[in-house]
Amino acid sequence: MRSQSPKLVTQEIWGHLCCHYAIRTLMMDAVDHPGRDPDRDPFAAALRISRRSIARQTAFPPDSDHAIWRLWCHATGELIRRLLPRRQPRANPHVVKRKHTKWHDKRTRHHKCPQPKRLPEQAAVI
Repeated sequence: MRSQSPKLVTQEIWGHLCCHYAIRTLMMDAVDHPGRDPDRDPFAAALRISRRSIARQTAFPPDSDHAIWRLWCHATGELIRRLLPRRQPRANPHVVKRKHTKWHDKRTRHHKCPQPKRLPEQAAVI
């Protein structure tokens, strides 16, 4: 965080969360049409499009609701053109794989191993 005081750090975090929410809303609007798959919506492309749209503005924030709506429609159209390709269907279902090791599982009988009765100084003779 660039801010130095806790109050400004909180404000910066809220700013990041608001930006994330706006980008996710843009992504939802882009695929909120019948026949479009939400998995095809790339977050990185939405982030780049929103950055470019804001940077291209001569006056920020936009001065009217019409300018905001035009900017939003432009960003949504750009995102629709950059949708990811359709995913291939899964060949194998998701399963939990068992770990194969050469060691046996730890059992309750292993918890009562004999402990050394002498100190290390007494056990090691130099």
